[in-house]
Amino acid sequence: MDAPASEEGATIPAREVNAFRLPRRLFKTRQENFDIPLLYYSYRIMVGLGTILIAIMALSAFFLLRGRLYSTPTVLWTLMLPLPFPYIATTAGWMTAELAVSRG
Repeated sequence: MDAPASEEGATIPAREVNAFRLPRRLFKTRQENFDIPLLYYSYRIMVGLGTILIAIMALSAFFLLRGRLYSTPTVLWTLMLPLPFPYIATTAGWMTAELAVSRG
C-alpha cells in the first residue's frame, strides 16, 4: 500500500522509487575505485626510504665528526648509491596523497 503524502512534503511510494532505479553495474562503488594495496605499499616505501636516508646521513655525520669520512670508500659509496631514493620517496608520497584523497 502506498504511503500517504505528509504535511511537510510528499512521500514517494516505494514502487515508483524502484521503477527509476538504475542498475548497480553502471556505477563503481568507492571500494572498487580504491586500491588499498597500492596505498599501503606506497606509504611503506616512502617511510622506508626516508628512514634509510636518515640512517645513512647519521652514519655519514658520525664518520665526518671522526674525521674518517673522506678516507673510507665504503661510506662514500653508501652515500652515492641511494641517489634516486629521494625521487622514489617523493613519488610514493605523492601516490599516497592522491590515493587517500580519491578515497573521499
